[in-house]
Amino acid sequence: MPIIPPRALGDKGLVLDVPDFELEPNAFSNGSNVRFRDGAVRRASVLRQTRHFAVPNVRAAWGYAQATGYDRVFVGDDAGRVYEVNADSSTTYRSISGLVPASDPQPWTWAQLGDVVYANKPSHVPIYFPGGPATEYATLPGWDATHRARALAVSRDQLFAINLTKGLATFPNLVAISDYALFGQPPATWNPTDPGVANEITLAGARSPLVGGLDLDGTMIVYGERQSWRFVWTGDTSNAAQNLWVNEPLSVDRGMISPRGVAYLERKHYVFGTDDLYVHDGVTIASIADGRVRRWVMRNLDLSKAERCFVVVDPASDEVIFAFPSKDGDAAYASVHGCNRAAIYSTRNGTWTLGDLRDIVSGDYGNFNPSLIWTTATMPWLTIGGSWGDLSDGFGRSVMFVGPRDTEARILALDEAAFGRVSFNAPSDENPPAFVERTGYDIDELGQPLSAYKIISTIFPQVIVMASMTPVRLRIGASLYPQGPYTWSDWRTFYPAGDYRIDFNKGGRYLGLRLEVEPPVDFVFSGMDVDLKPGGRL
Repeated sequence: MPIIPPRALGDKGLVLDVPDFELEPNAFSNGSNVRFRDGAVRRASVLRQTRHFAVPNVRAAWGYAQATGYDRVFVGDDAGRVYEVNADSSTTYRSISGLVPASDPQPWTWAQLGDVVYANKPSHVPIYFPGGPATEYATLPGWDATHRARALAVSRDQLFAINLTKGLATFPNLVAISDYALFGQPPATWNPTDPGVANEITLAGARSPLVGGLDLDGTMIVYGERQSWRFVWTGDTSNAAQNLWVNEPLSVDRGMISPRGVAYLERKHYVFGTDDLYVHDGVTIASIADGRVRRWVMRNLDLSKAERCFVVVDPASDEVIFAFPSKDGDAAYASVHGCNRAAIYSTRNGTWTLGDLRDIVSGDYGNFNPSLIWTTATMPWLTIGGSWGDLSDGFGRSVMFVGPRDTEARILALDEAAFGRVSFNAPSDENPPAFVERTGYDIDELGQPLSAYKIISTIFPQVIVMASMTPVRLRIGASLYPQGPYTWSDWRTFYPAGDYRIDFNKGGRYLGLRLEVEPPVDFVFSGMDVDLKPGGRL
């Protein structure tokens, strides 16, 4: 048999919804913690620990972008309490005065408008932090103390409270819109009978409860579980501002799975729906997962924990991260309080990959005041991102995750493994090995019959590792049947700085390969030559 030369291994990404023997030679049937870029498989971004603090039952973290200086980082627990996490990992209690804690599993939502950050827990009234000399959050002025909202969002200069409860009465299809908010101030009223532009709108055609919303370039998109609407600002304040926002259906069959299940990137919304992962620009809606990962995600999604799903974008890598609690057996961690898996979509080339998350409860975007200095830099350089120049800068923003741990919680920053800017350590217990796997190689592209027995004798990998002494591990699998099972060879260690071939003697009708890099360092795997030997027909 000839040498088989798979190349451009980064062009197709993971394809989990198609039988592996139907995939193109440069597509992968499994993998995690990798990305597909510039024709190669690479290490995905790593998680760097920026803060660790002793606050139990943390369920959310959000950044507050100040006019100058570093962002401030707030966390909320499951009982409605809010803390600020400082650069030295100490915490400051920032809850409203007189808060009565009440445990509730529903997720936090938050948004920033002007110089004010707002947060909402459905068990409590919405709150805000005005910055400046303020030392604690406060309840929104003009908000009825008996009212609650499932989600809070902002568009233009107004706040939207979505899915309301008023005392004992529930209004799952109601959207409340605040008066205008001036810069540095919360809106003065939510009462539609007060002077101003506050209003309440009931979406009478909603067939399921409203979930949340997000601004789309001045248009508010409100999502239900199975539907979505466009709230378009008209500027018409006549008739007591009843016509200031007009709503119209966006979709009659696509909604959102959780209050944080949508993110904005490049004038589009990326949405975690109840049965699909999709994108829209306010007019046109399209699936980005169908035929690739949609069925896999929906099959493994733990629906009993669906409200924990969230979406966050990483503009630095042009990736959209769909985080969810998964039941799949390949996950490196369990889902206890949050998400243990991420389906990651590259808007740059349309590929999908998977990532492991260690029980992450929320994601946001912010920068971090670096506490690392020359005298405290005791960690190996291999695991620290950025440079000393980045330490003096530090204003680049990154995706920010929070994960509760047994005795503490951690704030983590998503950063490039080799050329990142976040000068913090990448701990191994937050960064499991990166791997890609392909099964179902039947070599029928070269005219080999399915009955033919093929033996892999040697592989010549085109792979480099940024840390030259870091090994790459490979193993070969084989099966006699299209559905498996596969038997696998022992792992073989490959050092790209000094090795160029790996010898095997593994055969079957259907072949497989798995490549793995354990440390959180960058690598590039772009192609390989596979030397096959005939083994007859069975």
